[in-house]
Amino acid sequence: MRGSECFSHGARQPATDGAKPIGCAIVLSLFFISCPVPVQAQAATAKISAFLPVKLGRPDMRTIIDERVSSQTQFLRGLLSPDSDRLRQPNRDFRNRRPFLMLSAGVYGLAMLDMHETVSVGGYEHDPLTRPFVKLTAPAYYAGGIALATGVNWMAAKMERSGRWRRIWWLPQACSMAANLWGYTSTKARE
Repeated sequence: MRGSECFSHGARQPATDGAKPIGCAIVLSLFFISCPVPVQAQAATAKISAFLPVKLGRPDMRTIIDERVSSQTQFLRGLLSPDSDRLRQPNRDFRNRRPFLMLSAGVYGLAMLDMHETVSVGGYEHDPLTRPFVKLTAPAYYAGGIALATGVNWMAAKMERSGRWRRIWWLPQACSMAANLWGYTSTKARE
């Protein structure tokens, strides 16, 4: 008699086959680990290991400190060498800050002038982008305008330090000043 004939149709068979897949997986993994690697795969592994040094074991603290100090020393030597590319770049830390500060003062001044004129007229704003902000209370309106002017100045400062936009760093401030001057004159003309 076979095992399936011993049990009735509703009864369950005992779970004796549960260890076979696990044992089979262990045997296959041992087989693949112990089999020889083809020559082509050994060459590819040798090429990769030539670029990726592998350190086995746990390095001691002295080795870690020595590696970090040597990398920082090499970085500083690169900064101080006379043929370094970093010395050829303009030193942006010692640039003239007067144009930026004057434009920043102009942005804040014209923004305050435009906001004050708009509030004094009674809150009418011709600019559709600014019209929702005029409905706020006067302190909130002034705070929003100052925050906008600060954002424009921050963007100009970031552009001044960037490699790509440093030639036109003054453009956001100039556009903001022109828009606020236009807003002031158009509101003044409506009085």
